[in-house]
Amino acid sequence: HDSFDFPGPSRPTSIPRSTSYLSSDPWASCEEVNRLLSEGLDSWGFNVFGMSDLTGGKVLMVIGMEVMSQEGLFNSFCLDTATARRFFERAEAGYATADTVQYHSNLHAADVLQSVHVLLSRYGLRRLSIPTSQLALVLGAAIHDMGHDGRNNTFHVAKLDELAIIYNDQSVLEQFHAAQGFRLLLQESDSCLLRQLPNDLLTEVRQGIVASVLGTD
Repeated sequence: HDSFDFPGPSRPTSIPRSTSYLSSDPWASCEEVNRLLSEGLDSWGFNVFGMSDLTGGKVLMVIGMEVMSQEGLFNSFCLDTATARRFFERAEAGYATADTVQYHSNLHAADVLQSVHVLLSRYGLRRLSIPTSQLALVLGAAIHDMGHDGRNNTFHVAKLDELAIIYNDQSVLEQFHAAQGFRLLLQESDSCLLRQLPNDLLTEVRQGIVASVLGTD
């Protein structure tokens, strides 16, 4: 059978950046924040914890907006940056913080999102995928554990709790996370980012997000 050699790491010769979304934040002019975003975001060694400290805990919003910018997704889909920022802020608010849920926190979501960017930018995934898939991966990473309570599916099913009943014991948490995310992306008037897409693209991106989030079960 034919084999496929996955491309090795390569660093882009230039990284497009637009930090206007940071202009109103008190740490917008912080040299360390800008250095990390411009030089380290496409590295496995990126310090998510340090970025969280520097940005007052808004690490998912900052990384989400920066990845959208560096991946060219704002331009590719003519997406409004203010709406995107509100989406990432609300998604981040939907996560527990690391002091209450040790793993499935906003830090974890930011870490996964940054890892998706590494795969897209340095390991060839951008060249092997279409823009709708890239947008689905980025948004899916942002919401993939949204609302997680620190317990697993087995716990919820055994308890026969509300989530297990709503989702019929099938990928209970993953379906919940996706639903929480789509409420922001499709229903909340000031964060409904996907409503800015034509219907055919919206359907394609939505299907990709569903597949990526349910695939984490």
